[in-house]
Amino acid sequence: MVAQTFSTLNALRGAAAIAVATTHWRSAFGPYYAHSGYLAVDLFFLISGFVIAYSYDARLSSGWSLTHFLRLRFVRFYPMYILGVCVTLCGIFLLHSQDRMGASLSEIGVAFLCNGLMLPSFPMGQSYAVFPLNSPAWTLYLELICNLLYALLHRFTGPRNLLLSMALSAAALTTVALVFGTINLGFSSYNFFVGFFRVGFSFSTGVLLCRAYRANLLPRLRVPGVMIILLCLAFLLYQPVTKAPFELLCVFLLFPLAIIAAVRSSVHTGISDILGSISYPLYALHMPVLAIILVLFGGGSPSALAFTALICLLALLLACWALDRWIDRPIRVRWSKPSPRLPGEPAIGPLSVA
Repeated sequence: MVAQTFSTLNALRGAAAIAVATTHWRSAFGPYYAHSGYLAVDLFFLISGFVIAYSYDARLSSGWSLTHFLRLRFVRFYPMYILGVCVTLCGIFLLHSQDRMGASLSEIGVAFLCNGLMLPSFPMGQSYAVFPLNSPAWTLYLELICNLLYALLHRFTGPRNLLLSMALSAAALTTVALVFGTINLGFSSYNFFVGFFRVGFSFSTGVLLCRAYRANLLPRLRVPGVMIILLCLAFLLYQPVTKAPFELLCVFLLFPLAIIAAVRSSVHTGISDILGSISYPLYALHMPVLAIILVLFGGGSPSALAFTALICLLALLLACWALDRWIDRPIRVRWSKPSPRLPGEPAIGPLSVA
């Protein structure tokens, strides 16, 4: 059976990773960044829910062990993540970038112990990020928790419970948006709880959409794959006057519609492969690299810093492609024991390792 690759989802994931990188690099890029790029997090959770359900529903139903599933997910996340942590440590001890956060050696040590185990940490110096050594990793931690619950409670993830999870998470996110004026929260020790609502809604929605797709219940939205990617990028680039309504519209409606259209569309295989391969290494490495850029070049003019950041981002994209091809994929192949496909189970394309 021909593998299902979902090329538009693959490309969309890479384009969203570039958008969120420019958002986090806004201190270097000045006004030229994706103003709503933080919503890429919710898009990632949505794609992940779809892909995880497509890849593992049948396997878990057939009796796959929880430990085997979690080992595969951990092997997927950890190598690039820990590389990002090591890049941060190099910046701290070789370039003395800890001076900018006012962190002591003991605080750095505690952060390394916790973050090295992919666990939230206490505040480090002036940083209140729960993953101060690789700040975007709060989303990876939440996704691993969500993956654990998905596998552990798989028999209870029927449509009714998924809809209940979506409804409760949507109500909580709406409340957060009304109280704080935004849902761009979850990365700090002060608002970490919001991340559970964000992953709860989008991951559950992705699982539900996958099962509806398999049952041929999704509407057939005929939209070219490139158009879907451009529309999603437009959402991420847009700077709304009032954040909360736009954010909720994207998360509750526009992103799910984009996924519904994307699963029946395609983009050029080369574009899909490149964007898909750089997406995770870029997400795992862009903030540690930014910290080094700011230490080395932050004292110059804004225009010079923006130009330097652009060159560094392009170089990082190339490095991420090389890391995926020659390091990350071989590690996953080596440490992920293959399992026989179940009778009647569709072959899984490259996106299954997302």
